[in-house]
Amino acid sequence: MAGSAFIAVDSATIDAMIFETPMGSAWQVRMTALALLLATVLFGYLQQRLSRLLATAFTAAALASLAWTGHGAAGEGDGGRLQLGADVTHLFAAGAWIGALAALLQLLGRRVIDITPAVMIVAHQAPDRFAIAGTVIVALLAGTGLISVWMLVGPDHVFDLLNNEYGQFLVAKLLLFAAMLGLAASNRFRLTPALARQIGSGVEPAAALAALRRSIFAEAALAAGIMAAVAWLGTLAPPMAM
Repeated sequence: MAGSAFIAVDSATIDAMIFETPMGSAWQVRMTALALLLATVLFGYLQQRLSRLLATAFTAAALASLAWTGHGAAGEGDGGRLQLGADVTHLFAAGAWIGALAALLQLLGRRVIDITPAVMIVAHQAPDRFAIAGTVIVALLAGTGLISVWMLVGPDHVFDLLNNEYGQFLVAKLLLFAAMLGLAASNRFRLTPALARQIGSGVEPAAALAALRRSIFAEAALAAGIMAAVAWLGTLAPPMAM
């Protein structure tokens, strides 16, 4: 960040970065939240309901702290606060979606021999019950994403996105998001009902379960691609800053 060689970074530089910059303060909050989250996970069996609430709170704090290390923290005044709030909300929505995918992967990633009838029923019910939450998540992602694009790209640069590196990665992210949304819709309206029909009719649902598993894995791969694109975007100057 300072433009110096790696070997020139000493303890004084690191101390200044951690204790004297907003990014360092955000890093301290994130590390503290993650340490508390780890402790909650390790000892959460003592009080499961309380541990779930604490884990959610610590995870939210760690996620929110990321907004203070990105473009969303660069604004000033009411516009800056709007942009930062949009970034925090965007992180929460994305975290909820990816967290749900992780849970589904844990459920569907089992060996065939370990998939009991009870697991199959849960595999059908989980995506179905996530439908309302998923709709809210997509709406939040779209709305906060539009705010970020307006603030970072600007209406005058929308049609020139492919002419700069930031715009190219942003377009790639949007295409991956569209593909992810398409898979989620397919899971909701095609694959999950197909699994329910096979379970209800007494037919062996292995084929429907395998199709749902492939779709969830593909959706998770797209999510990983989006996170990679976002990580790279964070290193680039947006059009409004040029």
